[in-house]
Amino acid sequence: MELTREGKTKTVKLPNGTLSWYSPSPSVSVENPEKVIAALEALGLDRFVRIKKEVDKEAVKKEPEIAEQIQGLSIKPKKDEFIISPANLGISFSASGRKKFKRVAA
Repeated sequence: MELTREGKTKTVKLPNGTLSWYSPSPSVSVENPEKVIAALEALGLDRFVRIKKEVDKEAVKKEPEIAEQIQGLSIKPKKDEFIISPANLGISFSASGRKKFKRVAA
C-alpha cells in the first residue's frame, strides 16, 4: 500500500529506474470460428458476431493506377530508415524523417 500510495498508482519511481505493472484484460480464444459463429447465430446471439467491411489495402497497393482515381484514396511511399545498433547496449536508434528513436530489448 505504501508503494502504490494506497492503490492510487501502478508506477513506482526508484533512484535506478521505475517499477510498473498492469492488469491486462481477459483474452477470448476461438478454436473453430466458423462453428462458433454458426452456434452463436443459431442461438440468436448475433450481438457476438461482427461483420466488418474495410478497404483491402494490399489489393490497393497491387493496382495503384486504378486506386489513384478514387477520391479519398491515396498511396504514400514510406521513407527509408537508417538504423544504428551499438553493440552490447540493447538500444537501437532510428533516424527517420520523424526523428524518432526506438529502444529495443537486449
